[in-house]
Amino acid sequence: LQHLNPGRRVSGKRKDHPKLAPSGPQSGTPRDLSPVFDYVKETGSLPFDPAATGSVAAQFLAAFEDADAELFSELAAAARRPRSQVAPDLTTLAGGKRLFEISLPHYQALQSLCTALTYRAAAAARCGDGQRAAESIEIMLRMGEGVGTEPALISLLVTMLFDFLTIDAIWEATRCDVLDADTLERIQRSLSQIDYQSIYLRATRAELLMGLDAIDFIGREGGEAIKLIGYLGGAPSPALGNLLRLAPRGWIDQNRSHLVHWNLDYIILPARDGTLDELSKGLLRIEKVLVETRSQPLSYPHKALPMVHMSAGGSVARRLIYQEAVRRIAVCACALQRHRLAHGEYPEQLEQLLPEFLAEVPADPSAPGGSPIQYRREGERFRLWALGSDGENDGGDAGDPE
Repeated sequence: LQHLNPGRRVSGKRKDHPKLAPSGPQSGTPRDLSPVFDYVKETGSLPFDPAATGSVAAQFLAAFEDADAELFSELAAAARRPRSQVAPDLTTLAGGKRLFEISLPHYQALQSLCTALTYRAAAAARCGDGQRAAESIEIMLRMGEGVGTEPALISLLVTMLFDFLTIDAIWEATRCDVLDADTLERIQRSLSQIDYQSIYLRATRAELLMGLDAIDFIGREGGEAIKLIGYLGGAPSPALGNLLRLAPRGWIDQNRSHLVHWNLDYIILPARDGTLDELSKGLLRIEKVLVETRSQPLSYPHKALPMVHMSAGGSVARRLIYQEAVRRIAVCACALQRHRLAHGEYPEQLEQLLPEFLAEVPADPSAPGGSPIQYRREGERFRLWALGSDGENDGGDAGDPE
């Protein structure tokens, strides 16, 4: 299932993956399967029948099943198990290495699989095959859950990517009306259990341990630890190696202390004890601190190592808020579909979903004051939206999805 990776070669020439326009929950328009269909056929990565004359969706779905039906069957069975874990725990994964030396090579293969499942779900939905669409969606949900248990910051970002692709597939399946009430309830329950704040807290604690391990290694190994500067985000140089060789232990301890305090004050405590909004504000504050520190590095030698280790909090905060809004919208969408299946129509207001289909109307995480997710019934369809980073209610107009 590596067929959706960019950079395949056809007749010795590089064939890049087609650029895909925003679709589904981003723009309110169905995903165009044709560019990827043509790409996969040209690269010969899936076993298409040259005599097939059906729709693109039907040929795509048949090719997936011909490629490895047993794999999808095994994944579907695994998705029904009570817990999901993709890789071993951190200690086992380290295998005797230091924490900062751990690699996570499985993410590339998992991303290819998740992307493939997105197209499989869309193709199945358009063919009216609710079973395979639901199967793909539930596999993707469990993949996101499994990656989210891994204590690394990249695991949060990969989890959010997987969940976004999953929600895109849910959008396709609900648009085609191929999911029954029981399946929608299971999907809604899985979406409701996703807690990005807890995932981020777990990831940050692990990143802190890795950073402390790296700084301690620098303090003990001196110039031999120059390769670590690459891990911390800097550019290694012989001069820097000589400087590290002369570094006093007190300087190492100061750097360790600042790394702990920055993580505790701006990320860990807000994530553990506060709301998503408080965590977002903490991430924006640490971003300002880092900008100030990096603008005058010689003035802050005791913060040099945490300065290059800490990531930009603002981009993570914006992504967290956006993804949480999309998740809450998807929960509402599942509840609305269940209401329509039970009563023959969508409600006029989200409050009519309570308590049978929704425990409460979720707040919009991007809106000041905690106003609810916005909803409007539009005949046989509906529109759900959040205010977004500008805080303005544009009536759910997607505008320019780029």
